[in-house]
Amino acid sequence: MNPNISAVVRTLTAYIVGAIVAGFTLANIHVPDEGAAALTGFLVIVLANAYYLLITLLARIWPGVGYLLIIPSEPSYGAGHDLLWAFLRTLIPSAIGWALSLIPQSLIIIDPATQTTLIVAITASTQGIYFAVLKWAETKVSWLSILLGGKPSAQPAYAPRHAA
Repeated sequence: MNPNISAVVRTLTAYIVGAIVAGFTLANIHVPDEGAAALTGFLVIVLANAYYLLITLLARIWPGVGYLLIIPSEPSYGAGHDLLWAFLRTLIPSAIGWALSLIPQSLIIIDPATQTTLIVAITASTQGIYFAVLKWAETKVSWLSILLGGKPSAQPAYAPRHAA
């Protein structure tokens, strides 16, 4: 499979899981309306990145766990494997998505539940779009990998660790 598609699928899977778990978490706890929006964005980022990091680490021990990111291959950055670069390439789009989700929060006055749903949707979709566009763009202009938290030489290659 195309390495760019693998990277996007693995990252979007983490974002989707993070958004779903954040939604369930917030549905089951009482949060004052003033803090719900900020907590939502924060939880999506933390949970998506924690999920990605946890699955990546567990897949080193039990390769089949990699399927929880849909595509069970790990990124390899040049001569060695560096989990920090993989984590940064997931964290940076998360932070960008959350920051962009704050814009409508300050412009649109809606009920807190709808606002929370809007923040989760904007955060998740913006993260995905940001990552996918930069993943494609860095294949054309390598220094753009800096915008994903990498360095120009830190473009990952995905190789299967085991047979399906």
